[in-house]
Amino acid sequence: MGPGLELFLCRQIIREHSAEINAESALSQGLTICFTLPMH
Repeated sequence: MGPGLELFLCRQIIREHSAEINAESALSQGLTICFTLPMH
């Protein structure tokens, strides 16, 4: 599986839980993915 498909699946799961997902990248430092889940 490539990173594009994995990120797509994560985004779908996050949306199903009414959460938020953000991705930040920096040249030569990689990708950081953060998500926030609501408390029920």
